[in-house]
Amino acid sequence: MHRQSGGNERGKGRSPQLSVILCTYNRCNLVLSALASLRRQTLARHLYEVIVVDNGSQDGTPAVLQRYLQARTPDERDWQVRCLIERRNGLAYARNTALEVARGEIAVFLDDDALASPRFLEHLLQTYAETGADAVGGRVELYWEAPRPYWLTDELLPVLGYFAPASERLQLKAPQSLSSSNFSVKVAALRAVGGFSPLLDKRLAVPTRLGVEDLCRRLHAAGYALWYEPRALVAHRAHAARLCRTFFIGHAYWQGRSEVLMELSAALAQRAEERNACLSWRALLSDLQRLGRLCLVEQPQLLITRGTSAQRLHLTMESVRCWGRFQQRLSLLWRPLPQEGSLAVLLVMAPQCDAATLLLAQALRREGLACQVERASLSLTWLWRHRSLDGQACGVVQLQRPGAWCLPLRRGLNLLLRLWLARRLGLPLVVADSGGWWHGARGFRPLLRRWLESLLLHQANAILVPTQRIEDCYYERSLRERAHGLPLAGFRGYYAVPLPRAEAYRRLGIPASVPYVYLCFADQHSEEETLTLCESFRRLWEKLMPVPGDVSQGPHLLLVGVPPDRPRAARLWQVAARMPMLHLFLRPPLDDEIPLYLGAADALVLPQRSHLRAGNVELALLALSYGRAVVAPALPNFADLPASQAVVFYHASDEADLERALSEVRSCSAQELLRLTGAEPQLEAVTGWRDYARRLVKLYERFRW
Repeated sequence: MHRQSGGNERGKGRSPQLSVILCTYNRCNLVLSALASLRRQTLARHLYEVIVVDNGSQDGTPAVLQRYLQARTPDERDWQVRCLIERRNGLAYARNTALEVARGEIAVFLDDDALASPRFLEHLLQTYAETGADAVGGRVELYWEAPRPYWLTDELLPVLGYFAPASERLQLKAPQSLSSSNFSVKVAALRAVGGFSPLLDKRLAVPTRLGVEDLCRRLHAAGYALWYEPRALVAHRAHAARLCRTFFIGHAYWQGRSEVLMELSAALAQRAEERNACLSWRALLSDLQRLGRLCLVEQPQLLITRGTSAQRLHLTMESVRCWGRFQQRLSLLWRPLPQEGSLAVLLVMAPQCDAATLLLAQALRREGLACQVERASLSLTWLWRHRSLDGQACGVVQLQRPGAWCLPLRRGLNLLLRLWLARRLGLPLVVADSGGWWHGARGFRPLLRRWLESLLLHQANAILVPTQRIEDCYYERSLRERAHGLPLAGFRGYYAVPLPRAEAYRRLGIPASVPYVYLCFADQHSEEETLTLCESFRRLWEKLMPVPGDVSQGPHLLLVGVPPDRPRAARLWQVAARMPMLHLFLRPPLDDEIPLYLGAADALVLPQRSHLRAGNVELALLALSYGRAVVAPALPNFADLPASQAVVFYHASDEADLERALSEVRSCSAQELLRLTGAEPQLEAVTGWRDYARRLVKLYERFRW
C-alpha cells in the first residue's frame, strides 16, 4: 500500500515523457541532494516528473520531503514531484510501486545517493529519439567523500558504482547490462517483461544486488534494444564507510549469493532439466571444489610468492564469492524457494506419452505455475525443494490415471516409497481418475492395477473425476467427499487435421466403396470388451450387408492396437481371420497416425463393461474434437461430454444394445457432426485446457495452508 503527497496543481493535466524514480530508505539528506540535482535539469519541466518512494524509513524522510516540497519558490511550482510510501521493504517493491503511478512513457531510475548532471535528462531523451532504444543507461562517475585508498585498483571501482563501458554511444548486446544507479526503460517494455523481481533486488536484511542484471537479461531475451549513452552522466557517492576491505569482501559474498538466485530465475522459465541442473548436488559440489582450490592451492601460492595487497584482496573476494554461491545453493536445496505466485506442480503420467497430461502442463505454465512432468516417477530433488514449511504447501503432486501405469515390481515399490516420502514432506496428493480398461478386465495384472489405483485414491487429498455425477462414481463416502468434478477438455488443434477419406482409405487398404467405418482403439480396452464389439459388429454387418459375400458394400471396423491384458491377441487374430470386413492394426497408434485413423473413421466405438468408473473419456473427446460420432456406454464418466447430440449411448455389457447403438449412430451426418462439435469451446485444445487449468488452480490454492 502507498499514499501520495506533494505534487503540483499546474502540471496535473500534462503527460510527461519521463518519470524519474528515486527510491530511498533512511537517507533523507542524500535524497534531498538528488532532488536538487534533478531540479537543475536543462530539460523543460513539463517533459518530466519526479516520483520519490520512501521504503519505510525510520528517520522522518516523508516529513522532510513534504517540507522540502512546500518550500519551493513560485517559479518552481510547475516542477512535477510526487512522494509515495511503500511499507514492504525491498527496492523492487518500491520501484514497482512507482511504476503503477508513473505517467511518463519512459521510467528513469536513480539511486538516492546519486547526483545527476544538468543535461542528464536531455541527453537521455535525445538518445531515445535518435536510436529508437527501449532502454538507455548512462555513465556513472564516483564522487569521493574520502581519499581513495592505495589498494583500491580500477578493477574494483564497479563495486562502488562506477560504470563506463565505452567512451561513445553503443548498443549493448547480451549479456551486457546497465548500471543499477543510472538506467532508464520504456514503461511498456518494463511491464511486458514482468517488472522488477523482489528476489534479486536488495532488501533490509538481504542485500542481493542483481535485479537490474536480471531485468536486462529478460529485456535482451524479449528482443528489446539496450543502449549506453556516456553523456547521460551521474555522480555516485563513494561513501567513506565503504572505503575499507571489509565492505568489498561483504559485497563479494552477496554477489555470489545473488548469482545463484539469478541463475535460478533464468532457469525457471526453461525446461525442468535446466531447473534441476541449477539446483542440484552436482552444482553444489562444483562450487565446493572451486572454493577448495582457492583456499588450499591458490592462497598458499600467493603467500609463498608474496603477492601484493591488491592481489590478496582479489583472491579473498573470489573465495568469499564462491562461499556465498555454495551457501545459497545449499540454502535452496534445504529450504524451498519463496514463491511470489502459485504453487509448483509435479504431474506424474504413465510411461507412454499422454497428450492430455502434456496439454494440461502447458496450460498450467501459461497460468504462471511452475509445472514439471515425470513419467511414472517422482523426482527426489523436486520433492525436497517443494516440501511444506511452517504448514504452508509449496508444491502439489498430481497423479494422472495411475491405473494406466504398467510398472515392474521393483519400480513400483520405488514409486510407492517416493509417494510415502512426498506425504511425509507435507506435499498434497491429487489423483486424476478418468477410468480405463483395467476396471473391466480379469486376471492378475488388471487386479494389481486396480489395487494400486485404489491405494492411491485412499491416500489422495483430492480426486479429480471427469463428471459432476460424483455420487455415482464411488461407493465409499470418504472417496466421494474428496472427489471434485472437472470435465476434461478436447484436443482440437493439438493433432493434425484428419486426412481426406479417400487418402485414408487407400493407406489403410479399405475399399473406396465402403459406406461407413467404425474405429476402436483396442489398446485402450480389454480383450473381452474388444471381442464383444466384434461380435456385435458381425451381427449388425450381416443385417446390413445388401449383397452376401461382397464386403465392400457394408460397414467396416478398424481395430488399432492390441488389448493390454492379452498382448499376444490370439483370439483376436482368429476373429479377424473369419471377418474380412475387420481391419486389424496391432501397433499402438502414434501421434502422427491419429489423423490417418480419424480420417477413415465415421464413428469411434468404446466397448465397456458395466463398472462405475470404466471408460476412457479422453478417447471420446478426441473423436468429438474432430467431428466424429461416438458410441459410448451410459456410465457416469461420460455423462458430461460436450456435443452430446453426437454421442449414442448404450447399456454397458449388453451386446444387443451395443448393436443397436452401432446401427443408430449411422444416422448422424458428417455435416451435422461438424456443426455440433465445432461450436463447443471445450473441445479446443488451447482454450479448453486453459479453462480446465484455471479451475484446477483454484483447487490447488486450497492446499496452500
